[in-house]
Amino acid sequence: PFSRNRPYDATVFTGRLRFTHDDRSISSRAFDLGTGLPFGGPSRIIDASINSDNLSFNATLAFEVTPEVLTYGKVGTSYRAGGFNTRLSDERAPMPAQELFDNETSTSYELGIKGSPGTGFYFAVAGYYTQQDDLIAQVDDGCFIGSPVCPVNPVSFLTNAGDARSYGIEAELNKRFTIGRGTARLALSGSRQDGEVTSGGFDGLDLAQVPDWLASANLNVRYPVSNAVTLTSNILFSGQWGGTQELTATSFDLDDFEQVNIRAGVETGPVRITAFANNVFDQVYRVARTATINRYSQPRLIGVELGFRW
Repeated sequence: PFSRNRPYDATVFTGRLRFTHDDRSISSRAFDLGTGLPFGGPSRIIDASINSDNLSFNATLAFEVTPEVLTYGKVGTSYRAGGFNTRLSDERAPMPAQELFDNETSTSYELGIKGSPGTGFYFAVAGYYTQQDDLIAQVDDGCFIGSPVCPVNPVSFLTNAGDARSYGIEAELNKRFTIGRGTARLALSGSRQDGEVTSGGFDGLDLAQVPDWLASANLNVRYPVSNAVTLTSNILFSGQWGGTQELTATSFDLDDFEQVNIRAGVETGPVRITAFANNVFDQVYRVARTATINRYSQPRLIGVELGFRW
């Protein structure tokens, strides 16, 4: 509802409706390619179906403080379709995988302010709160190598974990400016978020894969040294802190990290040559882990790219 190029309006209301119908089914079996006989037992026999309707809405009320700055409030609902787990658990699993998980619905509220009060400048700040019903979450069946109950690799599956809530605040700032003959753009962003399950068997647990803090800074520079040659560069910083990996009481924490990527290149006509270094300071952190497995991020990577436009 906001544009610098349209006539000034003090208040704008927008609304949307969306109807969704899902009708799906699954029938799955596993067979040995050599003998043609079924194998895997009950964990490879899946029969399930979904038939559901949903009506979602989104309503926004915006007020232009000035022609360049907008405040707004928004409320809306959303719908995430349920589905099927295509692999079931060992019969000894403490929490067996289910064939079917149901739909998730949510209601979100947001308040914010954004605008471009100066040439080459943009900012946005927003806070939100979301109530989720029948949260769809990934868990595992409780098996692991060495378990006295179910000593096999775990099966990860999706399930409805109960009701949940999430909330946070986020901000971004973009500024374009000149450096001699060149131009630059700086983009900053940061957010603080949290959430927890509020009912069901996972009541009180923090939402998985929700870092407490996220931040980034991105600087792009283009500098023409002649009519035919332009130097380019980019520095990107990204960081993540806090949060838990899984929706379990014994979940590992997400690893914190701060990472810097840089690029520098030259463009002449249709040809572009760029040198890059990702993860400049070679920070290695765990992307995921279990009691027996650690999966790590990519270490420092250095390279050169050659591009041609036509």
